[in-house]
Amino acid sequence: EVREVLAQLEKLDPVKTRELQRQISQSVERLSPSPSPGPLSPARRTETARKSIENFEKESLLNNSNANHTANATKKIDDGFGTNEKSKLIEKEGMETGKVKLSVYMTYLKAIGWKVSLLFLVIYIVSSILGVFSNLYLADWSDHAAAIQKGENGSAGSHVRLGIYTALGLGQAFSVCIASILMALGMVIASRILHEAMLTNILRSPMSFFDVTPLGRILNRFGKDIAVTDLQLPASLINMIGMLVQGIFILSVPIIVTPSILFGLIPVIFGYFLLLDVEGLDAAIPRSLMSFVRTAIASLEIIAVIAFATPMFIICFVILAIIYMFILRFYVSTSRQLKRLESTTRSPIYSHFQESIQGASSIRAYHCTENFLLESQNRVDYNMLSYYPSIVANRWLAVRLELVGNLIVLLSALL
Repeated sequence: EVREVLAQLEKLDPVKTRELQRQISQSVERLSPSPSPGPLSPARRTETARKSIENFEKESLLNNSNANHTANATKKIDDGFGTNEKSKLIEKEGMETGKVKLSVYMTYLKAIGWKVSLLFLVIYIVSSILGVFSNLYLADWSDHAAAIQKGENGSAGSHVRLGIYTALGLGQAFSVCIASILMALGMVIASRILHEAMLTNILRSPMSFFDVTPLGRILNRFGKDIAVTDLQLPASLINMIGMLVQGIFILSVPIIVTPSILFGLIPVIFGYFLLLDVEGLDAAIPRSLMSFVRTAIASLEIIAVIAFATPMFIICFVILAIIYMFILRFYVSTSRQLKRLESTTRSPIYSHFQESIQGASSIRAYHCTENFLLESQNRVDYNMLSYYPSIVANRWLAVRLELVGNLIVLLSALL
């Protein structure tokens, strides 16, 4: 009977069969009182096998119960991990939707300084007022030019009007210059304040923050976002304020002259702001290409008109085109190399910053914060040695292109 049971178990599960045989051997050894291994009687051997099989069945039931309990507990734990967002190691990056909140603009203006922002706005409004008045004064001067010349003091009146018009233009230029310098300094201060605040929060964050926040996300904040704050945001803010003030004054003149224009102007303004997001999504990318094509076609049209009116201008145009191509070729090669140098010196900044983030706890523990800040500043300064010449080269190109444009206008007038 024992052999039949073992044979059936061998077919079902060889591992359990070997375990049963081991238990039978141990039971036989425990039941043997004498050290001499004498042969067991059939009845005694059957009883030993029966007890071993019962013990094995009990152990199997106990193992199955423990396995079921472990599986249920594991399932509960898995279900808990699946439903509890706090148990995740890496948190998903949040993203704002919809319009930019007013608090974001207020935070940036607060970093610039309320006094600086208000003073910039007042000066820019004054410059816009001077610009509108200069245009209105020039229009009035053109309307009464004949009467002024026929008067007794025609020449003196013209000089007086020319002086007033010059004063308005100089006042506008001076106010724009002061406003630009003031806002540039304020935006540098704002960028430094925002960067230092973010860097302070990162360096003083607990280690659990770095466990749940990927390093690429931190580098993106210090890379792309700070670049937008330093470069794009100041220009966008200045353009927005300038266009807003100029738009108000430009629209105020026809509204004062003809108030009925409001009936057609209000729906246009409402529709513009309603479709602002759609227009930005659909036309922001192709706008650059359209602007390039439009500028190229307009330049060719201007050159064709001038050449048709004065054929001698073609000779001058060929000479100016050669000068232009020489300047462009010289600038492109220089700018390309400067961009490569700037890109090469930018990588050590990111590497040092990554090392600082990874070893933030050790840096604070050994009081080496000042040394790492100094090293970071040195690497940034070394990068600026390549970045600043690219800006100078850009200004160099702008001056030469303006010179070529002025020569075209001068030669067109002379011929």
